[in-house]
Amino acid sequence: MKRRVASVILMLLLIAGYGTFLHFYEEEDVNQAPYIQFDSEHLELSVNDDESRLLEGVYAKDAEDGDLTDEIIVDSISAFDSQKRRTVRYVVFDRENKATQASRTISYTDYVAPKIYLTDSLIQDTISVSKINKLAGATSCVDGDISNNVEVAIGKLQDNRVVLKINAYDSTGTENSLSVALEHDRTSYLAKIILNEYLLYIPVGGTYDFNQNVKEVLQGSVEVSRLKEYVYVEGEVDFQTPGIYEVYYKLRDEANATAYTKGIVVIE
Repeated sequence: MKRRVASVILMLLLIAGYGTFLHFYEEEDVNQAPYIQFDSEHLELSVNDDESRLLEGVYAKDAEDGDLTDEIIVDSISAFDSQKRRTVRYVVFDRENKATQASRTISYTDYVAPKIYLTDSLIQDTISVSKINKLAGATSCVDGDISNNVEVAIGKLQDNRVVLKINAYDSTGTENSLSVALEHDRTSYLAKIILNEYLLYIPVGGTYDFNQNVKEVLQGSVEVSRLKEYVYVEGEVDFQTPGIYEVYYKLRDEANATAYTKGIVVIE
């Protein structure tokens, strides 16, 4: 009899324990992950839009915590796909640190490929890898300065010229490249011509006064403003034909102060 009573008590305890387990399991499972909704699965942007526009039309709710829209963050943005669209992934956490992710696509109405620029003349008295790597930079309409994403392939030096292939890419995965010739000139010039831009981009059919690109003329580290009027430009640029053109800026005044520098013009 005692054994039967003990068995019944044990069974009741097991049932009670299992019920308690189910209760706590269900209690813990009640907290569901939040969810994210979009007004639209695709968003069209301008490259000039503020980053906050990425969060327009995105909402998050949670059964326990309510509205979590202000807690949404942009987790990642992909490169372009074949349709020139990027995938934006969003994430939100509730108070129990349960996370939900959701994605939609974006596109730009005015995107342009990265722009390469030159920081100095393509005529140098010394040529070294470190010096060449500092000659080029790039900007992106979506990323700003991307000079860290610029690579320069250096060709062989022939007839005091070496071809540089400059390649730049931004976060969209878009690349742009440009090939230019760097010239090695050991001549000691008495002055130095500084340009506003060593690489000019001009639209087809446009025009440009290259003398306006001369920023200053230095002797040593001193600007000599009167020498600017002695600067003249050589090089043929066909403004009607897309291509890459070399332009030389030269100086010789009545006292035989000389200077010589080189820029590039891209007609696009």
